[in-house]
Amino acid sequence: MTSSTSASFHAEFHNRIHPFFFTTTRDGKIQRTGQSLKKCFPDLSLGMPFREAFEVLRPNLEIQGGNPEDYVGELILLNREGVRLRGQVLPLSEDSNEFLFSVSPAITDVRELRDWRMDFSNFPAGDPIFDFLMLLQSQHKAHERTRKTLQSLEWQHRLSQLLHRLALRTQEESDAASAYQATLDAVTETLGFHLGHVYETSLDDPNTLRSTGIWSKTQKQGLLGFQEATMRTPLKRGIGLPGRALESGKVVWIDDLWSNPHFLRKADLEGTGIHFGVAAPIQMEGRISAVIEFFSDQPPRPEAKRELIPFFETLCSQLSRVIERQATLQREHARIAQLAHASKMATLGELAAGIAHEINNPLAAITLGTEHLFRLVKDPRTSSDVRQASVARIQRSVDRIAKIVSGLKMFSRESSYDPFAPTPIADIILETLDLCQARFQSLGVELRIDTLPDAINLPCRASQISQVILNLLNNALDAVEPLEERWVAMSFSQDATTFTISVTDSGNGIPDSVARKIMNPFFTTKPPGKGTGLGLSICSNILIDHGGRLELDTTCPHTTFRMRLPLVRGAETAKPSHHGISQPH
Repeated sequence: MTSSTSASFHAEFHNRIHPFFFTTTRDGKIQRTGQSLKKCFPDLSLGMPFREAFEVLRPNLEIQGGNPEDYVGELILLNREGVRLRGQVLPLSEDSNEFLFSVSPAITDVRELRDWRMDFSNFPAGDPIFDFLMLLQSQHKAHERTRKTLQSLEWQHRLSQLLHRLALRTQEESDAASAYQATLDAVTETLGFHLGHVYETSLDDPNTLRSTGIWSKTQKQGLLGFQEATMRTPLKRGIGLPGRALESGKVVWIDDLWSNPHFLRKADLEGTGIHFGVAAPIQMEGRISAVIEFFSDQPPRPEAKRELIPFFETLCSQLSRVIERQATLQREHARIAQLAHASKMATLGELAAGIAHEINNPLAAITLGTEHLFRLVKDPRTSSDVRQASVARIQRSVDRIAKIVSGLKMFSRESSYDPFAPTPIADIILETLDLCQARFQSLGVELRIDTLPDAINLPCRASQISQVILNLLNNALDAVEPLEERWVAMSFSQDATTFTISVTDSGNGIPDSVARKIMNPFFTTKPPGKGTGLGLSICSNILIDHGGRLELDTTCPHTTFRMRLPLVRGAETAKPSHHGISQPH
């Protein structure tokens, strides 16, 4: 092998194994440099004495001239321009005319590579420095993965907390509009959106979205025109951002609204800075009933996007369940209202004969009084006082009829959705008694009424409270009708927060087996055709709606029901137990 071939071989070999090497002649002049050393020090020239090119830090040899052969077998540390090189010096030929400086950078921080214009490709595999740098890189990557994982977990936790708060918040709402508003407000505030809005479809036209007029927005300027355009412009399936969500049934995400051909409302967002939008469909009972959309001036981070799409899917699923539950409750309330009204009409049917008798008596008095008044008018000898007394008797009979009719009108009207209004409880009781006293008298049952409360106004629906009182009185009347001792008593009491009406009959109480079920719908102890089993259940629901409760006092020797009503709307009351029966304290 020739010397040139040998030199070429050694240069190629060392470029692969130690790319920072350089060789010198016996007198110390640099002959060849490795490719990485050239990249690191492009101004390093051949023929330059190595002691001029580098500062020798180790070994500390006090040698004048410092020939390379003096360093053979020693560990050396060189410095040039702040870059330290460490390694050994080896002879390359048998005659020791050429020496190899097999060195590599002595670095401890991967960031130094940027300053030297180096990267990992400049280091040989197996080099300890390279291994160290690889370790640093893997640690950096692991740290970055950990950072991103923690960031993702923090974001997921934030979204989960938002979903939890919304679940609790929307549970309190009674209609879809309120649930939508609460959702828009929470999402725009928590996630930094500038605008939130809801479109809805209809059963008649499920392919068209129309604005609900429900919005949530920040203080960002210039959004009014966009809102107005949105509210007056319906969108068909597949058209626009919401229309695409309606068509696909999936979350639609647009990072740049201005460059997206599917977004049609660009002109109305001019000057607002808004350029990101997301829309998500809300499905109910197998169809998309609404689309909720949000806008911002910048899209969320790419890693946040991966979390937000499933968040919106979960949000809309959660919202649809809330709205379906609201619809179910509204249907249930309507059904209960219908049952309550039907029960009220059934009660009036039981009272019809007595009410007719109550009206016939004053009608007969009016007829007789009118005939008598005609005779008095024809007789010039009749004094005006006598005539006035006759007119007064007629007027009393008319007032009696008017009072009964007024009570009937109050009792029979549908009042489930009336507002609560302060009403004198004495007036409610008297009007109710007018409806049932005749029946008590016809059956020979004594009705004992305690002194009526004076100047107590209850926040209530008067018709519903009358219905409860009348139902309890009728039940008591039915219970004592076959007994020898027959009486029904009504008494009143109050404390700081509650007014109580007690209805007691002369019966011997209700067995425990019946008491546990007596408030249940359709449970009745009356014979077929005499009751539906809905009266007490409806009465209990009415009082619960008023913030009160219906109790059966099982400690009383007779049968006693108590109506407890709050004196102030919203006052705390105990919850009924035993399927609507509360035991007395």
